[in-house]
Amino acid sequence: MTDRVCDLKICVCTFIAEHDLSFKISQPLVNLCKKLAKDKNALTKLSVSNQHASYVNIHGIAPEFKKRLSEKLKNCMFSLNIDEASSQSMDKILNVLVRFFDDDVTRVTTQHLASRKVNIANASALMVELKDVLQSYGLEWKQVTSILLDNCAVMRGKKTGLETQARKENPYLLDISGDTVHMVSNAAKALMSPFSSEVEDFCSYVYYDIEKSPKQKEIFSEFQSLLHLPPKSLIRPISNRFLQMLEVCNRLNELLDVLVVHYYHVLDPSEEHKYRPPGGGIIQFNGQYPRSWEVLLECGNL
Repeated sequence: MTDRVCDLKICVCTFIAEHDLSFKISQPLVNLCKKLAKDKNALTKLSVSNQHASYVNIHGIAPEFKKRLSEKLKNCMFSLNIDEASSQSMDKILNVLVRFFDDDVTRVTTQHLASRKVNIANASALMVELKDVLQSYGLEWKQVTSILLDNCAVMRGKKTGLETQARKENPYLLDISGDTVHMVSNAAKALMSPFSSEVEDFCSYVYYDIEKSPKQKEIFSEFQSLLHLPPKSLIRPISNRFLQMLEVCNRLNELLDVLVVHYYHVLDPSEEHKYRPPGGGIIQFNGQYPRSWEVLLECGNL
């Protein structure tokens, strides 16, 4: 029995690793498996496609979650956390979180209230969407105790900002300063403003040159395969995420051999010697040839 239990644990851990999931779901996943195993006949016939899962979540589970959350918020005060983000398709998304005291768990909880696509992201458009969100849940502005926003002009402008317009709906909103993360980000941007941005610009040039060209992206992927490296993509630098540059630069460093091979053919002849082994030979590191030079030799570029 012990060996069988260990085999099941390995299956669960392997599933989590293969699908890049958080280890926090380990026990909930085990609980789900136990629940599904109670009806073995139904489990053997169970099949869920991507389209079916999407349909069930959008038209079945989501409305039920919304109904339950609406009932909890109907007679209580709550605060809102609002921020914008960009989707993978580069649409601007308004995300709204709600914080309230949940009697069922006897503590303050944070839940997702809504996400709306707002590509015209001025304060008036955001206010219209925010009003619509509250109305869809049957909520009133007098229930809102505070709104947490970032420090940009659209959100906190004194004349036409979202906070100013919200105070017209509820003059008794608590005065909350911008969230700490954005305050630190703004301070860091002000600190770095006197310095040039060669590193950021270089990372952006490389990203857009490769990732936004299907042909170049395909060639770059082929070079990774030739170098026996796991497939990885470059990371797009985002100007308002100053901490992200460490991750961007680390990824460039991981793909340095691939980048050397990819761009070697466009080097000026006077620059090629910097990336070619001295004396026409191949330098060995720890008894092994640098794989990028082996690939260049195979391609006839050295």
